[in-house]
Amino acid sequence: MSIIQIDSNTKFQDIEHHFKVSAGPGAGKTHWLVEHIRNVLHCSKRLGKIRKIACITYTNIAVETILTRLGTSATQVDVSTIHSFLYRHIVKPYVFLIADEYGLNYSKLDGHDELNHSYSKINNWLELTGQKYFISEQNKLIQALDSVQWQLQSDGEIYLQLPATKAYLGKITHLYIKKASYIDYRRQHWSSGKIHHDDVLFFSYQLIIKFPYILEVIRAKFPYFFIDEFQDCNPIQLAIIKKIAESETIVGVIGDPAQSIYEFQGAVYAQFNSFRLPQIGFYEMNQNNRSTSKIINLLNRVRADITQIPVRQIECDLPYLIVGNQNQTIYAIKNNYGIDDFCSLSRLNIDSNALKIELDKTSLVNNLFDRLAEDNNPIRRKILICSVKAIELAREKKFKDSIKELSKVFPLKEFSLNISLAYLVNILNEYNDFKDKSLSDFIEILRKYSGLEIPKLRKGKAKDLYDAHLYNQLSICINIPDDMSLNKTIHKSKGDEFDNVVLFLKSENDLEFIKNPNLMINEEHRINYVAISRAKNRLFISVPSLEVTNEPKFSEHFEILRC
Repeated sequence: MSIIQIDSNTKFQDIEHHFKVSAGPGAGKTHWLVEHIRNVLHCSKRLGKIRKIACITYTNIAVETILTRLGTSATQVDVSTIHSFLYRHIVKPYVFLIADEYGLNYSKLDGHDELNHSYSKINNWLELTGQKYFISEQNKLIQALDSVQWQLQSDGEIYLQLPATKAYLGKITHLYIKKASYIDYRRQHWSSGKIHHDDVLFFSYQLIIKFPYILEVIRAKFPYFFIDEFQDCNPIQLAIIKKIAESETIVGVIGDPAQSIYEFQGAVYAQFNSFRLPQIGFYEMNQNNRSTSKIINLLNRVRADITQIPVRQIECDLPYLIVGNQNQTIYAIKNNYGIDDFCSLSRLNIDSNALKIELDKTSLVNNLFDRLAEDNNPIRRKILICSVKAIELAREKKFKDSIKELSKVFPLKEFSLNISLAYLVNILNEYNDFKDKSLSDFIEILRKYSGLEIPKLRKGKAKDLYDAHLYNQLSICINIPDDMSLNKTIHKSKGDEFDNVVLFLKSENDLEFIKNPNLMINEEHRINYVAISRAKNRLFISVPSLEVTNEPKFSEHFEILRC
């Protein structure tokens, strides 16, 4: 297998061949992809008014970036996430063909979302599947139900099951959840026209296997199919892409195996390197246009499979290793180095959200959303959850997502949009008054403004739970999609870059990705590699402690500061 070296400005003379481009961080993957699309639009004889280029990427932010860079050329390109593409072109128009087989009420189908659990659905499921002995274990059941994924087996069948890394969730006390029963729980949601994001892959796969003519329609509409961040595809997505590539459609993929960090969604590290298609061309980009040479030296220390070449030849500082707690680190960056504008990256969503509001880490409660199941009043619980999500989404200017959450409380068929908006505005006006108060106080706010019959809290487990926890302890558990803030998780920083980056690590052990890196085997090492590769000018890594005897292991690549 010969690999051709290219850079971000390379133009293919032959656009009618499958290709795979491997490129490290900062190589200019998105720039190259946009220019390649323009090249195809200019040279191809196979495009027309209804024949377009499909461009698949992993996040909505990446979609907007590509659309913006394409400008007026975007009219002949369908740019979307893989779930959006499959839903619009396969599931929505064709799912009626298999709806009866799976008990899907397709007439009520309206997009895909996270599933809302309720006592009634869980209880019905347990009774239906003969597992009533789990009736008092709602929190643990919800953890398992939220973790199951559709997984492609070697025989070509797809089963809904827990990933290997979370198999332990299937055992509650001394008993196991029946593996065959997970789909029965999904069917309860399907009967109401509700499907999970992951179900989009399931129904798409079933449809193209059972009705192959759907593939012919896709190929006719999209003679070119390009996938960015290909390393993040899971095996079901890969199987669908290979089916599309079997005839007529040219498939091109671009990505970086060292940035494969979505194992929890089924992505497989080895998948990118092993990907093959007939007469496929292999290409590699080894330049780094983003980071300083000192940061790139660290990246090359962590990574063995490629050696990146810095494009920016400027005077620069070593990365900084700061030993101290979170507050000490932030103080040092601002006062010792005079930097106020920096992006903080954390491993967990709750940690990044806590940084936004400067909440003490001792106040964090990781499983607080799961514990809301202790409130056995489904109406109150649903209004609480949807309201908190809507408020926090609105505060991040995700107004469309915010209104979508409120529509679960104020269905548009029963309530006008003005009612939802007035409710949201009234609550946001009182935000500073309730954000540091108990959830019990917040529920009174909901009772005041919603106009809905929300049961009052009485003595019991629910009141004890809501009295003991603050609104902001729950709000930081919200997962904000396409987070645009400067405090975000490493996963949400993928594809982005910042002048100054600080990576917060939990312990000295997390520095193992620098001392003894193994990106091929260890996903946590890849996650931290992604984090440090976001920095353009200055990189800070914060650890709460560091043995003095270990300092020499880092002194070559870091300036070490103890707070």
